[in-house]
Amino acid sequence: LVTPMNDDGSIDYEGFRTLLDWHRENGTEAILIMGSTGEVSMLSPEEKRSIISRTAKMERGGMLLYFGATGNNTDATIDLVRYAKAEGGDGAIIAAPSYICADNADIVDYTLEVCDSVDFPIGFYNNPPRVKTDLHWDDILKIARHPNMVVLKESTTRVGQVAQVCAARP
Repeated sequence: LVTPMNDDGSIDYEGFRTLLDWHRENGTEAILIMGSTGEVSMLSPEEKRSIISRTAKMERGGMLLYFGATGNNTDATIDLVRYAKAEGGDGAIIAAPSYICADNADIVDYTLEVCDSVDFPIGFYNNPPRVKTDLHWDDILKIARHPNMVVLKESTTRVGQVAQVCAARP
């Protein structure tokens, strides 16, 4: 979901309400707020918390709200995931922090540390073009085995990787 903005650059919460109402009325089952289409990298920490707090309170029927919660380090990510849970979110999506270019083992450790930190549904976004780390399907399967890991989003150009993960049925 895009992050609606007012002309002055502030968050347009009525725009959020309109978008969420449209999705709810049209049968959308789950929404990701502050994903890569939602300008999350351009939002301040205060704006992120405000978006979580205010949208989590909006009418949604049975629609699930997931929040992008990747911080610039492990502690910041854990903090935002915990905040999303405390405010009534249904889950969080994380990716490797931008610009770190960590190796795959470190990204797996980071992801599992976040998953271990809170009992909350979490998704992982393997997004090589944005974070310069491309997890191999073996690494994705390690992450997928965690009981809190419920969503895997894949943006690699290797179609065979998706097939390998699907065949493993994590």
